[in-house]
Amino acid sequence: MIASGLLAPVALAQESESVEPDASGDLVQVSGPETEPEDDVARMSRVVVSGSRVIANGYEAPTPVTTTTNAELKAVSPILTDALRQLPQLSGSSSAAVATHTQGAGPGNTTAANLRDLGPERTLVLLDGRRTAPSMATGTADMALFPSGLVEKVDIVTGGASAAYGSGAVSGVVNYVLNTDFEGVQAEVRGGISGQNDAGSYGFDLTGGKSFNAGKGHVVFDLSGSGQAGLDGTERGWSNKFTSRIVNPNAGQPGEPTFLIVDDVSSNIATFGGLIRTPGPLFNTNFDADGNAIPFGTGISAGGTQIGGDGARYTQPLRSGNKQINAFVHAKYDLTDDVEVFAEGSYGVSELKYPLVLPYSIGGRAYTIQQDNAYLPESVRDVMIANDIESFSMWKYDLDYGRPEAFTKSNALNATFGLKAQLPFDFELDTYYSHGETLLRWGSNPGVKLAELKLSADAVIDPDTGQIVCRSTLTDPTNGCVARNPFGIHAPTEEQAGYVLGQPVARSLTKQDVFAATVTGSPFSTWAGEVPIAVGVEYRNNTNKVIGDAVSQQANWAVSNVTAGSRGSYDLFEGFVEALVPLVKDAPFAEDLSLNAAIRHTNYSTSGGVTSWKVGLTNQVFEDLRLRATVSRDIRAPHIGELFGGQTLVSLAFFDPVLNNQYFQGVISPSGSNPDLTPELSDTLTLGFVYRPSFLEGVGLSVDYYSLKIEDAISQLSAQTIINQCVAGDQSLCDLITRNPTTNEITQIYNTLINIQTAEISGIDLEASYSTDWLGGDLSFRGVASYLDSYQFESPGSVTLEQAGWSVRPHWRGNASVSWSKGPWTATVSERILGESYRLSPPDLTDQEKAPLTAYTNLYLQYAFGSEALEKEVFLNISNVFDQDPQALGTSTQTIAYNIYTQPSYYDMVGRYFSVGARVRF
Repeated sequence: MIASGLLAPVALAQESESVEPDASGDLVQVSGPETEPEDDVARMSRVVVSGSRVIANGYEAPTPVTTTTNAELKAVSPILTDALRQLPQLSGSSSAAVATHTQGAGPGNTTAANLRDLGPERTLVLLDGRRTAPSMATGTADMALFPSGLVEKVDIVTGGASAAYGSGAVSGVVNYVLNTDFEGVQAEVRGGISGQNDAGSYGFDLTGGKSFNAGKGHVVFDLSGSGQAGLDGTERGWSNKFTSRIVNPNAGQPGEPTFLIVDDVSSNIATFGGLIRTPGPLFNTNFDADGNAIPFGTGISAGGTQIGGDGARYTQPLRSGNKQINAFVHAKYDLTDDVEVFAEGSYGVSELKYPLVLPYSIGGRAYTIQQDNAYLPESVRDVMIANDIESFSMWKYDLDYGRPEAFTKSNALNATFGLKAQLPFDFELDTYYSHGETLLRWGSNPGVKLAELKLSADAVIDPDTGQIVCRSTLTDPTNGCVARNPFGIHAPTEEQAGYVLGQPVARSLTKQDVFAATVTGSPFSTWAGEVPIAVGVEYRNNTNKVIGDAVSQQANWAVSNVTAGSRGSYDLFEGFVEALVPLVKDAPFAEDLSLNAAIRHTNYSTSGGVTSWKVGLTNQVFEDLRLRATVSRDIRAPHIGELFGGQTLVSLAFFDPVLNNQYFQGVISPSGSNPDLTPELSDTLTLGFVYRPSFLEGVGLSVDYYSLKIEDAISQLSAQTIINQCVAGDQSLCDLITRNPTTNEITQIYNTLINIQTAEISGIDLEASYSTDWLGGDLSFRGVASYLDSYQFESPGSVTLEQAGWSVRPHWRGNASVSWSKGPWTATVSERILGESYRLSPPDLTDQEKAPLTAYTNLYLQYAFGSEALEKEVFLNISNVFDQDPQALGTSTQTIAYNIYTQPSYYDMVGRYFSVGARVRF
């Protein structure tokens, strides 16, 4: 049986004698043999707990840490990041497989962690305790490009950790811990298919490690790749029902909810062939695929949608097509008994594709059809002539050019060089420099040019030649316009496509340079023991440059104006100190009482200095019970996109209370990034305990309460809110308004990102584990649950609403797994649970008030065979065993005929899925 921790079938070590915490504080079993004395090199390589710079024993850590091993993750999904997203604290994290329907200034989804559902920008992701190359201007790391074959475990710090790691660790830290001492060669191949014989996938890992020069040096490498086929909504029956939230036609009457969630929803304002919307005798005249005028079949009207009818509608993509490949190498060498140097490098490529919304011509973008249009059906022209109608407005979703497909390609490079040294007086130095950069290219194909789309549809008969031409060509014969038929659905000719189509594309280059140095040691002792401290400095420089295509800069694409372009940079210097101070030892009800404190001061080139800190206590009350508590001040600095992402001029409309609520529109004002943003400030409290009853061998339980408040959160207010709150006395918002000194009319509102929101969340995390012998094998159980008590975001001028228990934020989320192994066989059953929640966000309700509890069952089977010289395994993973469909939530809407059924970051969109694979090691 493969003995490597990378392939171990269960998370808890076998043949154990007791339950102890590992270096992260997780409850695992350890065997009884005595350990060998550590030498100098071992001391330099000792594990430090995620979330701290000085704590080497997770049992002393005051901040909760949840550890999940490589084997535990693979028992849930062969793709580590997909398994990680199923943990309750990370529910809602993004994935490259999750498609979005629009594409603007940013690319498609990357695989980013989102702790507490506070956003990836407030979760710090580390690789072996170090920052890696940002995947985009937001500064988030793409976890899909981490060396999955070398991942030993993933530590999740579920509390603020800015004092230890700096900006971004507001909701916590996700730290991928690598096995850089791996020996041998290990390979894995796998393939997958859904229960409906679609959405295929593949993956491979090749991992190796070897010592050299009598053990002074060691090198490891990992080459990994994976891919998944896209899946469209037309492939699932539940998606083809076109379930959506609509406005209740009877809303306002006693007992009637605001919204309904119903099937068979379509647009009642536009069709694929075109729908006349001008009031009069032609109103709701529809054009079929061939361009013939026919009556529009109406259903039960509900705002811009209807139940039934002939309106346009189409499904959301259920999964993006994506593929990744990544190469990683790490080498270290002992120059002397006291000095170790290391170098690390990685290069990864990630690609994804998914369909976007169709080009839409509705509202202000609608077609204006003149009476003399060359393609106008004569029956319609006759009505226009008879009723003296010069033109009408036609609303349409254009299928003529096919559905645009978004694409994103990422090339990420990271290089790190470091040194670890044993200093005099048993101090240790750990220093490194890293450079990372990510080149992104994103856009869509094809792109439809909005102005050219309208010009080509305005077709007339040239009076000189009798040919159909664009009206604009009569006055500008060299404008290149190619006339086309806008009525119905018609594939374009080569000439028509050449005039109307193009390709929106943007390129982004993000760079990060980091230098960090930390000295740790125990300079003195108290009456209760040694006092380890860490002192360090860090310098970071981040730059980003974005270039968009010329058409996007004119905002002339019908869909997906990617960006107007931007560039910016900032740097920072910070210093920190952390200490672990034993206070009481071997006293009644205080067998080991310790204080952990840290402080970090950061100076940003953009906003100046800011301080983060942490104070924590742990108390081993008696052998079975440990208490822990932490308070911290954490920060989240604005990322480059928020600072320097560029601004666009937008047209604003509003009522002005200063001028008797006079209505104004067309006020051109800047919107977008803001270089004057300052860091968000967060205060976090955690209180909890770990209980390991000595009378129940193999049992462990931890419970932790958390409360988090963010101030000066970065957000954007509406123009009306800025005006209203200024009138109410908020001078900071008045500063964003410019008035004409003569008329007092508003001439501009600086409607950019600002530090304006406050957020408060609280809840409880629970974790339990148990292991024992059963039926001659090893049985283990582990459960992780999270209860969300409160989730509130407050903005000036808006009502603060409780979001816990609503929509995608159920009160309860959890995971449970049971694993049993005997001889060559291992079986694991895991369950992911999403508690019931109101379908809509407060205060709205629907006729179907609550989404019921949803449980996904996964099954993992493994068989090991071979010899010590060549170890082999085969495995089968079945996810969503009972083929549970997703739930319709408040996000279920039909926007511009695009039907969004549910939230793909929370629910499984594919259904029952089979993965099989094999592993070998020698």
